[in-house]
Amino acid sequence: MYENDELKARLIGFGSAFAVTLLIMGGVLTGVLAHLDQLSPPVIEKTQVSNRIVVPKPAERLTMLFALQETADYAPEVYLLAGFLPDKGQIAITLLPPKSLFFHGNEWITIDHLFTQGGLPYVAKTLSTSLEIPIERTGLFTAHGVNKVMEQVGYFDYYITKGLDYPHNQRQVVLTPGQHLLDGRKVVDILCYPAYDNAEEERSDRGTMLMTSMLDYYLSLSLTNQGDAVVKTLLNQSETNLSFLDYQDRKPSIQLLAQQKTPAVTPVYIEGNLTVDYQGFVLTDNCIQRIKDMYIRQS
Repeated sequence: MYENDELKARLIGFGSAFAVTLLIMGGVLTGVLAHLDQLSPPVIEKTQVSNRIVVPKPAERLTMLFALQETADYAPEVYLLAGFLPDKGQIAITLLPPKSLFFHGNEWITIDHLFTQGGLPYVAKTLSTSLEIPIERTGLFTAHGVNKVMEQVGYFDYYITKGLDYPHNQRQVVLTPGQHLLDGRKVVDILCYPAYDNAEEERSDRGTMLMTSMLDYYLSLSLTNQGDAVVKTLLNQSETNLSFLDYQDRKPSIQLLAQQKTPAVTPVYIEGNLTVDYQGFVLTDNCIQRIKDMYIRQS
């Protein structure tokens, strides 16, 4: 193991849940536009919280696939499966390695190759069939887009246990271990780091921890009325088939998740192994079943 149990316990305890990510993130990051103190707890405007009873329905579920690339000239390096599951009281987060292999047609093919063949919608369609889960929306972000969103919502205080020092996309990435205030550039660097000891599985785990912590931290901000502009920024900074209406229709349920006592954001960690030639990553049967159970099983 690569300090996995200790790492997960520490980071999940510390934070408790593609920054960026997205309409779900846009929903849960609502209200941040109000220039809140970056390190202070969110300020909730109680007069803006709806008093009517909200009963989330399975029909409100929305599963999305997001991808993150350095620029449009680079292939995506992060694929985030995000599930808005309000009837289960959950928002599910899973990071799939770009080298993940799925059976398509008469052959095994990586997510990377699927993207090259048909773009992100094609990836989503294939994963939906292979995993037997609905993937209704997609969103493609660049590092610049992520940074623009983080500039608006405020930076994120986070403890990095493993330092980063590597050349990547014509720049040198350096992040020392310790406490950091993460802007969009640093978030992207952590998510894309290619040299963890346990390769793709560890990169996915650490990225999932980061995204879960960020969502957990910002979720209560959905109880204020400043989030619409944030959602519009998220949509404008991505290539997506998400719409503002998708957000509006689910806003009451988002606010309900923000008020529940148990954490709403649920990480779904992967398990698998690299192929002998290191060109593919094979998810275990148990891992695939966990993904199916989380994203499609009814309450």
